[in-house]
Amino acid sequence: MHTRKSLISRRQWLKHASSAAAATTLFPVVAYAVPPHRKFLAAAARIDITPQSLPIPVSGNITAQLADKVSDPLHVRALLLDNGEAKLAFAVVDSLFMDQAMIDRAKKIASERTGISPAQMMVSATHAHSAPPVVGVHGSIALPEYREFLTERIADSIIEAAKRWQPAQIGWASGQCTEFIHCRRWVMKPGTAFTIPFTDKPSNLAQMNPGNENPNRICQTGPIDSALPLLAVKTTDGKPLGALSVRHGHYAGAPGISADKYGVFATELGRRLDAGNSFVGILACGTLGDSNCIDFSTPKRQFDYKQVGERLARAAEEAWRSVDWQTWAPISANNSEMKLNVRMPSAGETRAAEEFLKDTVGDRPIRNWEENYARETALLSRLPAHRILPHQVIRIGEMAITTSPCEVFGSTGLKWQRNSPFSMQMNIGLANGYAGYLPPPDEHALGGYSTWRARSSCLEESAEIQTTEEIMRLLGILKDHA
Repeated sequence: MHTRKSLISRRQWLKHASSAAAATTLFPVVAYAVPPHRKFLAAAARIDITPQSLPIPVSGNITAQLADKVSDPLHVRALLLDNGEAKLAFAVVDSLFMDQAMIDRAKKIASERTGISPAQMMVSATHAHSAPPVVGVHGSIALPEYREFLTERIADSIIEAAKRWQPAQIGWASGQCTEFIHCRRWVMKPGTAFTIPFTDKPSNLAQMNPGNENPNRICQTGPIDSALPLLAVKTTDGKPLGALSVRHGHYAGAPGISADKYGVFATELGRRLDAGNSFVGILACGTLGDSNCIDFSTPKRQFDYKQVGERLARAAEEAWRSVDWQTWAPISANNSEMKLNVRMPSAGETRAAEEFLKDTVGDRPIRNWEENYARETALLSRLPAHRILPHQVIRIGEMAITTSPCEVFGSTGLKWQRNSPFSMQMNIGLANGYAGYLPPPDEHALGGYSTWRARSSCLEESAEIQTTEEIMRLLGILKDHA
């Protein structure tokens, strides 16, 4: 465990790391020779997935929550690429997260109708906490009817886009947005960090979201990534067609049913580019495991989700203006699956949790953190002792896209970028499945939410190391075959 002296040194290092991450990066301009008789094609579509019946449960809370209004619509947004040698399909969903079985079924349906291989498709969730649940975790219970509806609509987004192929140009750039991005985990004075029974962390030094005026804060636990990488597509006559970007931080927070900052980004970027209704702007979630929009070193929160989305769109527009457009680019994808162990509760821990639930909760809904983690312990004990993680890396020209089904921490994402053989990289989280948080070993040592054992955080403590090795291996293969 870290001492206070080492934590202060860590804070100084974090300041340096965050400054380095925010520096402008220049990428080499590469002009690709167009293979004979090959044209670059692209297509985009968006499909409405807003629930029609209210009130309806929304995801992402420790206790069950209902939404009785629609603040703004939910969508699946799809972007397809075809260079004459390979095809790629991206679909980003306004949802908290989706499991692999659901995503695989959507890919299968879309593949049968479009001919695009499921291995060349990437489907991810934005991690909006204002959408109906399709996977059960904490206070959210999956809604079977909405899950079925959403599965079909994901497939529909790719199918609909595949009807709209047109000659296109492509490019990539890296923007920056240092506003509204902060590490949400703080090292606390000894004995003051929020601690919950029925987790595998009996003592904690770290606390998530400690509050803006908490006097027990010492320093944030990790660096953040303020980069805003952008994949840009326009028609050959110059009309903006679509864009894919990521934000390395949690949702901003929106009332009712809402696409949160992700929906605002999509609309605002199209407006800024004067792109028209056919333009599909996409903001995916990146390495968000330990970051969000809130600066807890200030007296109070001073923003809403619309401000965040608009600011990100402005940064993306600036990146768009710097793109060096290509009439053709190599594209490819590489996939693998990895089996990882789960931190299963012991028989004694399971028995204690079940007895607590029987004596204290009974049949009523969960009301607090302690009851929630007792329930998570009981539920986790009935699940398999391992999880299968799908990994996918994608190459588009000089940009690599790495994906993970996890909520990856900022330090991990920066490590992947630093060691990547490609000159530019985009990291997309909650992609092609869901496997919970992926804390590095040193974050496990600090404890706190996102390390606490639950269905949302159950992978073995070396999982981040093993995942990093696999991502680097896949990137190496992709580069060697370039």
